[in-house]
Amino acid sequence: MGRRSAIAACLALAACSEGGKPTDDMCLAAADNLVALFSENDASVHALGRRAAERSHRNFFESCRDTGTIEQARCASEATSVAELERCH
Repeated sequence: MGRRSAIAACLALAACSEGGKPTDDMCLAAADNLVALFSENDASVHALGRRAAERSHRNFFESCRDTGTIEQARCASEATSVAELERCH
């Protein structure tokens, strides 16, 4: 899955809304982790992913807060790879 697809998948938190609503702090941690995971490497290819993730930070946060679940926010904030992050929706 490409970086844009991965970010789109992560923004799909709205797809499932079972479970309790996450707090703003939980969603901020999840959005921050999204940017961190796409910023891990210094290669120019990853710089494009980092910039896309930074632009998506607010949308990801709002999607998490508005329609995400506690489980999805926790999963996204604890993911240690993009592959793990993709499985959080």
